[in-house]
Amino acid sequence: MQNPYFELHRKFRQAGAEVVIALAVEHDRQIQADEERVHTLQAQAGDFPRRFTEVRARWRRESTALPQQHEQLKDLARCLLPRK
Repeated sequence: MQNPYFELHRKFRQAGAEVVIALAVEHDRQIQADEERVHTLQAQAGDFPRRFTEVRARWRRESTALPQQHEQLKDLARCLLPRK
């Protein structure tokens, strides 16, 4: 006669494995979605990193006031906003 706890233990392990698999699949889906968002953002950003570097260098050279920097940065960063 088989121990009833053995069957319960087997079912518990199987259910646990199914949960782990489901979590891994969901985690993989989230990673893929994140990668897609990164690629989309990079495509939208275009040459934003280069332009930001140039603007920041100009701010330092010209000692641009923070309110001006803020306005210029907002204009520059518009390319990072989701497109409608």
